[in-house]
Amino acid sequence: MKLAESIPVEPTDKDLASQMLKFKNANLDAIIMWVSPTLGAITMKTAANVGLKTQWVSCDGLSDYPLMYKITGGLWEGVITGAFVPTPDSTEPLVVKYREAAKRLAPKERWGVFYMAGILFAEPLVEALRQAGPNLSTEAVIAKLNTFKDWKGMGGKIAWNANRHQGTDSVQIQQCGPGAKAILLQDWTANELATWKK
Repeated sequence: MKLAESIPVEPTDKDLASQMLKFKNANLDAIIMWVSPTLGAITMKTAANVGLKTQWVSCDGLSDYPLMYKITGGLWEGVITGAFVPTPDSTEPLVVKYREAAKRLAPKERWGVFYMAGILFAEPLVEALRQAGPNLSTEAVIAKLNTFKDWKGMGGKIAWNANRHQGTDSVQIQQCGPGAKAILLQDWTANELATWKK
């Protein structure tokens, strides 16, 4: 596979017609976009206006399918993204537990990938605090974190030690389906190219 075209955009761009026409004329199999939600919406609307049809792939920052589906008027359907949390409607026991707690404790908040991300990022710290016990200190929490090997919360497995603070290098691949439903294309997969492993 080879990169056929690369077009930069600015965060403040509002008109992407020339970029989308250039992509259309290049007859590309897929386009990777690494942009903000606003630029993602402008991209999809402009692509539709110029008749650009291709497979779109984006970063996990645009994996909130209900939001992206809404602001693109449904044009987000079919877009593939990385995902750092399971699908919001997952039946995994831990996701169900958190979803039920969210309904009870924060009923006005929208359950979705970024709500879940807050939980995901806090889970290892909460577990390290729990393991550190009543004699709590920064050093005790760090010492507990440094023992995490294949620790599993809601996301990918976490390995943390004195020489590795990446946490996880795993990602899921999802696709936006009809009605903004997340479709799991590939379950947790570790980055085999990670430099910390070498």
